Amino acid sequence: MTAVIGQPWTAAQFNQHVRDNLLETMPGKATAANRLYVTSTTKAIAERAPDSAFLATAATTTSTSYVTLGTGPAVTVTTGSTAVVWFGCQLKNSLTNAQAMAAVAISGATTRDAADADRLLMSGVTADKDNRFGVCRRFTGLSPGSQTFTMQYRVSAGTGTFSRREIVVLPL
Repeated sequence: MTAVIGQPWTAAQFNQHVRDNLLETMPGKATAANRLYVTSTTKAIAERAPDSAFLATAATTTSTSYVTLGTGPAVTVTTGSTAVVWFGCQLKNSLTNAQAMAAVAISGATTRDAADADRLLMSGVTADKDNRFGVCRRFTGLSPGSQTFTMQYRVSAGTGTFSRREIVVLPL
């Protein structure tokens, strides 16, 4: 619609061309506090809700393949094709110079196994020495939709102990 000097808009024209477009702004899309707004497609925005989980308790594994310990921790969020994930934990291994590792598996709209390429790693220390590490990873190529991000753990040998486990997911 083109505005013309001296020509009033009808209520229907105003609602279609002004009000309805204002509802496509971030304040118009907001449904709750502490949300983010990202472009979902050309000329469209979507509301995203970051989430986090923390487990203080220790859990152990002797697995040399990634496994979930208890409840992870894990968070479920709605993403577009990308998410930024921060995860960390306190970890140790019962053997000197053995590795303890944590990574993130994705399930839901996308399935992706935990991988060493995305891991946090404790290596080259004396037996039973606690260290706390964290890492930030950007996951791309996700199928938009509901995703569950779960921390998983493994060792190169010995027994790994993992505590103060935390994950924060920023869906984009």
